[in-house]
Amino acid sequence: VWQRTIAFPQGISLVDQVVGIVATPVVQQGIIYVATYQGRVSAIELATGEDIWQQEMSVYTGMTLDGNVLYVSDANSHVWAIDKNDGQVLWRQTQLNARSITAPVILDDVVVIGDAFGYLHWLAKEDGRFIARNQGSQNSISTTPVNFNGQLQVLNQSGELANYRVVT
Repeated sequence: VWQRTIAFPQGISLVDQVVGIVATPVVQQGIIYVATYQGRVSAIELATGEDIWQQEMSVYTGMTLDGNVLYVSDANSHVWAIDKNDGQVLWRQTQLNARSITAPVILDDVVVIGDAFGYLHWLAKEDGRFIARNQGSQNSISTTPVNFNGQLQVLNQSGELANYRVVT
């Protein structure tokens, strides 16, 4: 029906020119949200392929949509909250720089991210402040945690599976 280029190669070397969609696109209410490595996050009208908004960033792990907010982990291990309607940045958490974080997952009112050092980082959805941090494993968490029936399932690099729930 339509075809769209999301990001264009830039730079001189072949490494600089690597651009790819490595995060799973998210579709909601006729809008497709797509993120690229060394490119941008875009909201595109599914029926026509027209741009709604774009936000420059490099993404290789993924994103999740919750209500009107798109949560994205970028290649620098920063977590972004972006208004899904207009692309405005609501907040950005930069204190996880270079920790090789996973894509974010929503659990109740919390954004949870795993990292290469086996830690889970629990951030407040409304402003990105840290709520908690725990080392769930001595091994890297390289796959995105999963919210299954209100409980967080976390798989580490050595194949250990852990289950977490929020206790209030």
